[in-house]
Amino acid sequence: MIEIYCDESRQDLLTSSNPTSVYTLIGSLWMTKEIRLDMARRMYALREEYKVWGEIKWSKVSPSKIEFYKSLIALFFDSQKMPYFRCILIDSKKVDNEKYNSGDCELGFYKFYYQVLYHWINENPINCRVFCDIKENKDKNRLKTLHRTLQYTSNGRVEAVQALRSSDTPMLQFCDFLLGMASARLNNSVAQCSAKFALIEYFEKQLGMKISPTNKNVRKYNVFRIKLRGGK
Repeated sequence: MIEIYCDESRQDLLTSSNPTSVYTLIGSLWMTKEIRLDMARRMYALREEYKVWGEIKWSKVSPSKIEFYKSLIALFFDSQKMPYFRCILIDSKKVDNEKYNSGDCELGFYKFYYQVLYHWINENPINCRVFCDIKENKDKNRLKTLHRTLQYTSNGRVEAVQALRSSDTPMLQFCDFLLGMASARLNNSVAQCSAKFALIEYFEKQLGMKISPTNKNVRKYNVFRIKLRGGK
């Protein structure tokens, strides 16, 4: 059984007529229950060591907390296997919701959500559960529809798609942190003199490369740049 924790960054770019960045990202953190329990225990120990409480979020990275966040990065790379991280990189300027989603931006967003999950689920004979941060949708059945679609295309291996409060879910917070870092690098949105930029460089040193699109077979840290037809 694999647990998949998901978050999104810059979803507003898919609806904005004057976007301030280029890429919307949807991220996913993959692990077994055993790994999740071990990571949660070690994350709590790091909180105690560095006296950092509250939600773990990319937006909360600061000079005073940089050693704590470096320790989280070390935790991610502690094993070459799980947890895995995968995000989808969407060029918002090439998204045509009028043409492909009948003008429904929310529908378009959840189609991308499906893409970040579908490929890895179907490449492996695994059962899984998907957990998303709670968000307001105009259509209240979005997660049910996503679950039903994933169930159909995975021969019933997706047992649940469930919304959870990130404030109560450490792995959603960890996904937010990794995704925020990817978004900052790929959208070139942080100053080079900042603590966030220093943390990105530290992460990339551990990764062995700059954060950038990867081959789909890369497991530990995968950036899937989706190729879109047409554009606005």
